[in-house]
Amino acid sequence: MTNLEITTDNFDTTKSFEILVPARRNSDTLAAIKVTLRQDYETAGDGIFWAMNSGSSIRSEYSDADRAERKRLAEQGQVVDGDIVTIDGAEYTTRVLGNFSNCAIFDKI
Repeated sequence: MTNLEITTDNFDTTKSFEILVPARRNSDTLAAIKVTLRQDYETAGDGIFWAMNSGSSIRSEYSDADRAERKRLAEQGQVVDGDIVTIDGAEYTTRVLGNFSNCAIFDKI
């Protein structure tokens, strides 16, 4: 079971993870995207956990932390629709919404 941690900083390279989403609308092909775990995306205080697409960036120079993140993501498996994950000690089911900025919700079991 995958343990996810909330990210509060857009530059945190230790808490990101990958999730499989449809590559395109009405497509059976899946693509892995880098995401971070956020809370209260739609409504402040609602307590809902979201997988938020972190997007990609091109840099002239990559740090050791950037390289370590790429290696870690390549070695750990991707989260998929229906996976059970742990967040703050509680279990949640992954519900993939699509290839959006807010690509998944985690429903408490």
